[in-house]
Amino acid sequence: MKKRVIIIITLSVLLIMIFTNCATNSQSRVTGSYIIHTQLDWDTVFTEIDRLGNGTITNFKSYILTINGDIQVQEEIFFPSYVEVTLKGSGTVSVIGNNSLFTLQSNRILIINGDVIDGLDKLIIQGNRNSERSIIHVNRNAVLELRNGTITGSGSNWGAVRIGGGTFIMSGGNINGNTSVADDRYANMLFFADRNLYPTIPTTEYGNTIDIAVLSGGIYISDGGTFNMTGGTIAENNASGYYSSGGGISIWNGSFTMSGGSITRNTAAFGGGIAIWNGSITMTGGSISENSGPFGGGLYITRNASFIMNGGNISHNITGWSGGGVLVTDNASFIMNGGIINGNTGREGGSGVAVLGENAIFTKIGGIIFGNDVSDENDLNLSGSVLIVRDNNIFHNYENTFYENDHLSTDNNLP
Repeated sequence: MKKRVIIIITLSVLLIMIFTNCATNSQSRVTGSYIIHTQLDWDTVFTEIDRLGNGTITNFKSYILTINGDIQVQEEIFFPSYVEVTLKGSGTVSVIGNNSLFTLQSNRILIINGDVIDGLDKLIIQGNRNSERSIIHVNRNAVLELRNGTITGSGSNWGAVRIGGGTFIMSGGNINGNTSVADDRYANMLFFADRNLYPTIPTTEYGNTIDIAVLSGGIYISDGGTFNMTGGTIAENNASGYYSSGGGISIWNGSFTMSGGSITRNTAAFGGGIAIWNGSITMTGGSISENSGPFGGGLYITRNASFIMNGGNISHNITGWSGGGVLVTDNASFIMNGGIINGNTGREGGSGVAVLGENAIFTKIGGIIFGNDVSDENDLNLSGSVLIVRDNNIFHNYENTFYENDHLSTDNNLP
């Protein structure tokens, strides 16, 4: 009996401690609010934030900065530890130096939540086309959240937003009009290539490895970084050059979850919309549309990457080769449980989905693939491992009937 009483008392004390700690945390933020009209105001505010110093895990400092006008920023901004900064208001914050605007180190949070008038973002974060640095760089254990605002004008090969182990949450706003140009300086980053599969692609050899650079126009995710997109638009970003990849998003060892929003009108050689290596994509909603590239107009999935599609729409993407909607290659997998892939275009087959190369896997359990346009009238071009469950809504482009094996471009016997 005594033991039972002691246990009950101990649990009660623990619960009181937990709730007390939560209540303390909810009241522990030190909030500063500033209105920024000029570059001098900007410099003064961040000098003040730096002077106030670090917060703590139980006393996370929070600052609201309201932009009221156009500001040019020469130097990169670093926050103290355990600090959250929210950018609000309207105006253009322009990077004029060869640097990032913000580098978020561990335990820093940046929220961009500018004014919206008549559906248009009024807070613009403008990069420097001549800078090699991303506009915002998010390191491990740091968080960037985009609610409203536009990030544009980057010329960095690492995307306008670089997620190097940190977290990016996008519920609104726009990332558009950013560019990158691939060159041989980055060609040793182990992309993928196979001379037998892609004999016409120029590559650079390092010993026995044939490498192509991993570059992005819009967003680059690496080192276990995560990106959760529930809204907003990633549009009209361009990664150019033979070695370019992921016009909208490029992922190298990271994860991307899409439940809403739009990725549209982006271009790159590999994966006009998205390119991924050694990472994962889960799509439950939103749209990937009107992207273009020679290899994988919508998505390019390769090198131990996985793509799970439970919903959403992949449509009207264009490739000059194969995989207008999705191109799956070497050791990568695509599982389609739901969603729609339609209206995509490819010149060499697989206008909807192309599965090519060693150990490439496509498993179709649900969803619809139809109405994709290609010269040989094949929605699918399959030479990897393929499992397609019959009667699960694969339709012929014109006849609106289920594909028989002889309607598919494939080297395999399908069930």
